[in-house]
Amino acid sequence: MVIRFVNNSFVYKWFSNQTIFYQKIICIKINFVLFRMEGKGNRGLYILLRKSKLYNKKQNYLMFQY
Repeated sequence: MVIRFVNNSFVYKWFSNQTIFYQKIICIKINFVLFRMEGKGNRGLYILLRKSKLYNKKQNYLMFQY
């Protein structure tokens, strides 16, 4: 799957093999962008992406599960 965010005049593609439905951006902080995603079984995933790493390194993200 491909995810694209164009809110802050950047386009970022994130490829995943899992079946995840991508939802809206929850909140935008100074150095980090926080995205909320929900998958099967109503399981939510939070991905915290560094803005400085968005353009060059796709693997640099932190994933939080609740």
